[in-house]
Amino acid sequence: MLKKRIDEVKGWDHPVQEEFERQYVRLNYQHVIPALMILYMVEWGLYSIQHLLFDVGEIILWFQGFNTIMIFVLITAYHYFYRLPILLLKVLIYLCALGIMLFGVALVLGTQYDADLVHMFMMTTFGVAAFMVMPPIEALIVFGIPTFLFFFALPLFQSDASIVMVNRINVIIFNLFVWLLSYNQFGLKHKNFFSEMELHKTFKRLDKMARTDLMTALYNHTTILDILRNEMERANRYGTDLVVLLVDIDDFKRVNDYLGHVVGDEVIKSVADILQKAARSTDDIGRYGGEEFLVVMPNTDVDGAFQYFQRVRQSLQLYTLPNGDTISISAGIAYYQGEDIISLLKMVDERLYRAKQKGKDRCIADEVA
Repeated sequence: MLKKRIDEVKGWDHPVQEEFERQYVRLNYQHVIPALMILYMVEWGLYSIQHLLFDVGEIILWFQGFNTIMIFVLITAYHYFYRLPILLLKVLIYLCALGIMLFGVALVLGTQYDADLVHMFMMTTFGVAAFMVMPPIEALIVFGIPTFLFFFALPLFQSDASIVMVNRINVIIFNLFVWLLSYNQFGLKHKNFFSEMELHKTFKRLDKMARTDLMTALYNHTTILDILRNEMERANRYGTDLVVLLVDIDDFKRVNDYLGHVVGDEVIKSVADILQKAARSTDDIGRYGGEEFLVVMPNTDVDGAFQYFQRVRQSLQLYTLPNGDTISISAGIAYYQGEDIISLLKMVDERLYRAKQKGKDRCIADEVA
């Protein structure tokens, strides 16, 4: 199970892995900084009454010095969180965790001849596991260092072999459970992160499906009309130009009747691709219905729309059907002058109809052919 989890982590794409790392490391900072501040005040309280407890004043002073430095360092690192390398951020927070656990080790070793305070070390390791999210291997190292030091340093402070053995066993077993807690916490964070990520991707995919015509990958009828309304509002507000084209594939029914609907679908997709490639980045194109396409062109005039139509015509001349025939398009052009959307669409539809009546393969704007 652990190997599978580690292999999953190694298999992530780098940007995704770094985003996940930054998320849980940022969460660690948000948890540890307030905890350090509370611990800082508690330790000064303990120091003030140390004469009633054990002689650990020097250990507390050393830890308070370390704590003071780490609070300043972690707050500074958190302030510049997205400017600093993720490795540096992790090293700083792990140093803080090690300092807390080594404080627990020092308390245990420093009071061996007065009392058995092994639980102090256990409390610090449990606190680190509860407040921090760490990958399994990194957690093994972070918990392993103080455990290793405790294991080998304990006989130097405790002469009773039986107490040494019992404390060693208790600490190893307890810290193993602490590591498992950290492991499960990391796994839960991993699962939640990627579940949210998949959910976000699903929402984006559904949103795109709701806005896009599946055959052509252009905007669908509803979306292109919403875009047109927005551009009309912007043209009214800022007094900018706006031109609309309604494009129709000529004799498309014959393509379906004689060459089949599969070829017809390919023609629609090819025309859509040509319309898209000939457009500017500011233009929006949608499938209006069947073989009709609506092109919304802000910040341009009728001449610009004619030029666009000619670019599309030239590209279509290079496209041939399976039987060797070529296809053509007709279009109506309307320059927006404050009409409502129904009137504007009616206007451009009437001009498309006139282009068809005049022989097709052309566009009509007002009475200009």
